[in-house]
Amino acid sequence: MSKVKSLVGMATVGAKGQIVIPAEVRRELGIEEGDKLVILRGKTAKTLVLLTHPEMDRLIAKLGLTDDTL
Repeated sequence: MSKVKSLVGMATVGAKGQIVIPAEVRRELGIEEGDKLVILRGKTAKTLVLLTHPEMDRLIAKLGLTDDTL
């Protein structure tokens, strides 16, 4: 069963490998210029997961991970 909540848009990879996230998605998620995103590889070879840096920090805290375990 898929864990995808919803399709929110399409991103385009440019010539320099940059990903353009649609403006509506950036507004909805509060992503602004200069924000850091964490990129994780999914379970399949062609799956990427993007998390905002604060969301990654919350996930690490929820999992109880520390600098010693990372």
